[in-house]
Amino acid sequence: MSNASTQIVSTKSLQEAKEALERAYKAWMRTTLEQWNPHVPISANEVNRIIPAFHLPLLDASEVKLLASMVNHWFRDKNGPYARIPQNDKVALAIGAAWELHRQLPGVTAATEFIDQVSGFFAEESLEPLSVLSSGLFQYAGEASPKLNTYAHFPVLQLALRSYTVNQNETLLHIADRYAERWADALLNTDALPIAINQVGPVLDLEGAPPVSQERTRCRLLIENGASDAFQHLYALTSSPIYLIALRKLLDIAASDLRDPKATYAIAGVQRYANDFDDGYFDEYIRIAAEKIKLPTSGSITLETRETKHLGRCAFEMKLDDLPAPAPQLFDFYGRLAGKPEATKRAFDLATSIFQISKSKNVSTLHMADLLRSSLCLSGLGWGKDLLDPRCPHTIG
Repeated sequence: MSNASTQIVSTKSLQEAKEALERAYKAWMRTTLEQWNPHVPISANEVNRIIPAFHLPLLDASEVKLLASMVNHWFRDKNGPYARIPQNDKVALAIGAAWELHRQLPGVTAATEFIDQVSGFFAEESLEPLSVLSSGLFQYAGEASPKLNTYAHFPVLQLALRSYTVNQNETLLHIADRYAERWADALLNTDALPIAINQVGPVLDLEGAPPVSQERTRCRLLIENGASDAFQHLYALTSSPIYLIALRKLLDIAASDLRDPKATYAIAGVQRYANDFDDGYFDEYIRIAAEKIKLPTSGSITLETRETKHLGRCAFEMKLDDLPAPAPQLFDFYGRLAGKPEATKRAFDLATSIFQISKSKNVSTLHMADLLRSSLCLSGLGWGKDLLDPRCPHTIG
């Protein structure tokens, strides 16, 4: 475990706070780029975890061009990190990085080629990795015919959806729709949250899984692995109401957890819903949670991180003067909702303070990237991009 501390940044206005965050974010990306050699591929683990954390609109055109050139080289190099397509959960990380590059960097043609190649994994009834059987369950390469799929298979669903957004392969959308609908049915057919699905329907009890009574824990596992994102994405693609109903069932449970400073999964999930729907469905949840949690304007913030045995994520804890620190995006969301720019300014100041901590040698680039990633299925806070998301207009004044 490593930890580092700093004093909370204090700016005078929301405009100043936003500019300070942009400068800090840009400086972190530039420092990271300087550590990379265009001709020496870094590990796939680094690409997969760091690239999705970048917010490319903040970089200069020359820096974006350099990054595109490096990534094209890494994806095509016969001795590079992607010379052999990774298996199982690693491929979900890889496709996440490639998808983010495709979305933000149209010049990274190698990323698109990689996604097309990985899409072949979804050939039905094949023995390729991540194939979908006629039972409606995902199967990993070398795995015996599965009896069930758990929440840990949602990143594979995200893999299919992200691949579809790139190549518009209708087979991928069909597979994702068929699989996700089984999960949505499972959620709606029981009062309790299922921990898995089998060929028949929902599975409520599973050895080693949180018991049915721990509803919030089960909800967190589903959302952190991408369930709410997948339902929201599929509702946008298909307009099927079952996805909206399943999404709201999950987020209703998550929203009750908003007052817990550690419940970043709830904040990110609810915020993504609000960004897409803007129907006020969760406004009161946010208002109550933010009013219950006080974000101080001064004090010391500490970040503790450690590696976990889960691929592509670190464990982290933020503290303000030895108490759990609330996630920045809760106050950003509340500030916009309630028309209180001071709350949003505090969110920006807290985020900038975390970037100040990142300068410490005790916080690795990988750990900082884990904190910044927006992809929930990779268990990132998402506060970096969420605070600067153009879909979230801030009242500057």
